[in-house]
Parts: sequence; structure tokens; C-alpha cells
Amino acid sequence: MTDTISPPASLEAEREVLAGGLIDAEALFAQAHWLTPEDFSIARHRTLWSAMVVCWEQCRCVDEVVLRETLVARGEWEAVGGGAGIIALLDRSGTTAHVGEYAKRLRHFAQLRQLLSMARQVEAACAQPDADPEGVQALAMGVIGTIERPDTSSWYGVEAVDRAATPNRAPRYFRTTCGLRLARGGDGYNVIGARPGMGKSALLLNNISLPALERGERVVIYSGEMDVEIVIRRMVCALSGASIQEVNGWIDEGLRPVRIDPAAITDAINLLRELADGRLVVEDSSRLTGPHIRHSAEMHRQRMGALDLVVVDHLNLLDHQQRRGERIDLAMKRTSSGFREMQKDLAICLVVLAQLNRSVDDRHPPMPRMSDIRECGAAEEDAGLIAGIYRPAGVAGATDADPEEAWVPILKHRNGQTGMLRPRFDGRRMMFREEGA
Repeated sequence: MTDTISPPASLEAEREVLAGGLIDAEALFAQAHWLTPEDFSIARHRTLWSAMVVCWEQCRCVDEVVLRETLVARGEWEAVGGGAGIIALLDRSGTTAHVGEYAKRLRHFAQLRQLLSMARQVEAACAQPDADPEGVQALAMGVIGTIERPDTSSWYGVEAVDRAATPNRAPRYFRTTCGLRLARGGDGYNVIGARPGMGKSALLLNNISLPALERGERVVIYSGEMDVEIVIRRMVCALSGASIQEVNGWIDEGLRPVRIDPAAITDAINLLRELADGRLVVEDSSRLTGPHIRHSAEMHRQRMGALDLVVVDHLNLLDHQQRRGERIDLAMKRTSSGFREMQKDLAICLVVLAQLNRSVDDRHPPMPRMSDIRECGAAEEDAGLIAGIYRPAGVAGATDADPEEAWVPILKHRNGQTGMLRPRFDGRRMMFREEGA
């Protein structure tokens, strides 16, 4: 009987993971951000992990003071053993070197416990006087379907060849409305670089994020430059045809726009409300970090049930958690490498904006190059696609340039062609469009 089998667990590994949160929370959540309370086998450990997640999400800090305040506020201080429970964790090994492996062991044992629970349910169903074989089988298959399978990235021999030769039903490219085809899937880490005023945020919001919402895809926007109000109002511009000044005037002061019916703005807001319901998250924190974005994206994926697109605006505004004496380019390299791992693990399309070096302004014309990505040469290695944006009207001092003229050089495309796109820029709608559209 399965009742005689003890649920598999490793309390030692659980304690090491929890101790890692007090030793180095950044390292812990970078390696074990995907853990859930259910991965811990006892209630005290589940409570501690939940509190640590709250601490990290709210202040990106986990220490004995913040953890105690959180537990007390949640009424869980005594449930974890009070101060003695925290001291016991601090007496652990004092390193997070192996916390990633410990976390994998926790998930391994959690899956075994789920399977054991399933076996007990099936066993109980079989013991019923009116047990029906087909009904029991359906129960077993239903329970198995709820168990998350272990992540695997190893393919052997013929299996690897057959996988590559099987038609890929998932879209290989992420469609936009300006002719740019972003990489998705295994190489879906995309970097778009430009100098200020070239329209990179417009491209990100209204040519990439908004069309994704219209297709029913789930989107998370991390905006270090604009607050959520501006992000949403820029999308309203694209949907209504109103300028940002008209949208702001109508919403804030009730000023009727001159060139369009105010109802178009109201209709656009209502449409965006429908598109965003359950499918859009905007984070506008001024202290975004790479580890936080990864942990947050995993959390939003669990809440929404799926995640298709993550956009970051922009790389140079992130807190790269530069260590004492460390060069900024090395800190940014660590962030970029983390983005690459996040994109592959979550199987999403990731779009990261980047500021270009001022040296671009000294060229005539100032067309972006791959080496111009400011202080982050690692993006050249990590990204599957790198593109730039150049608009003559966006150059400081330009007075007679065509306001719609735009150039989008594809500087790197691991699974496609490089070259030059020539969209037109619609400053009123704050978006690009394909030439002739």
C-alpha cells in the first residue's frame, strides 16, 4: 500500500536554499527564481520561502530584519519558530555556490511527491466497490497532466536529428507592424539600439507590444524610462490616431482635440482595456534589475497561464548591481547573459532596448553599428537579432529633414538575413509603418 511510503524529501537541501536567501538573495533568486512554496516539503519551510519572495519583490533585499518584519506582518513569526528558526538558517554553510543544484533537488522531490499523491488517489479509486477501470484511468491521466514535467535540454543521437527534422508548428518569427521580424524560440533575444529621439520606445510599444495584444498574446513591459500612464497613453495614440498632446488634453483637462472626434480616444481606451485584460502587465519601477525581471517574468507567467513577449525599456537604465571595483561593462555583461538564459528558459520573445554611444553622432550619416551599443558588447554575443533605428528628423538641429523618413538596419540575425528596412514614421500615432502601408 502506498500509505506506508514516506513522501520523498531532502530537508537538508531545503535548509540550504533558505539559508542562501539570507546570505545572498540576488544569487539565490538568479538561480532558483522558479521555485514555489510547494517545492518545500514542510509547512515551516513553505512559509519562509513565501515570505522571502515577498521581501525580494518589495525591496529586493532579504535579511533577518526585513524577513522578521514580513513574517510578523503576515502573522507567521511563531509558525517558523521565531528567532530560533532564523538563527538556525544563519548557522548553515555560509555560501550560495551550490544553491542552484539544491533547488533542482527540491523540484525533483516535489515531483516525486506529486506522483506519490497521484498513486494514492488512483489506489483509493480502485478500492471503491463501484470502481470503473475507464474512470480510474481518466482520473490518473488527469492528475498526471497537472504535474509539471522536469525541464530537459538533452537530446541524444537519432532523437536530436528527428527533433530538428520535425516541422516546427510554432512561429519562428515574432511579427511586428513595421516590417521587422523579431526572432523568437531558441534565439528570441532581440536588442534594438538607437540614440535618444529616434523612436525606439514608439517601436517597442506600438509596433511590437500592441500588435501582440491584438493577436491575443500575453505581454509584460518593464519600463525604466516612462511610467505606466505614459506607456498606456502612447498606445492610445496608435489606436485612436490622436497625438499625445490631444490624448493628454482630453483625459486630463477635457480639451476637445481639433483634428479628430474625442469619441475616437474614448473608443481606443475601451478597446485597449479589452486587449489588456489578463494579458498585459506594466512594471515602471526606477530600480529594475536583471534578477528581478527574471523572477517577475516567471511570476507573471504563472499568474497569466502563459507568456509570449517581454520587453525592457531600456538596458542602460537598469540597476546592474555593479560590484565594488567592477567595470560597468562587466556588470552589464552579467545582465545580458541573464537575459539570454531567461529567454531560453521561458521560451519567450524578449526585446531589450539599448542606448547607443554618443560617437554615433560624429558619423555622417549617424547610422547605427553593432559596436555602438553603449557599454554592453556582450549583447553582440547573446542576442539572436540586433537592429538599430535612425531618423534624420530625430538628429539634434535637423530642421529640413523628412519627419517620416526612417532607417532600420538589421545588424545581426542569427537565423535570417541582415540588411536595411525603410519604414515610415508616423509621429502623430507614435509608431512606424511599412512603406506604402
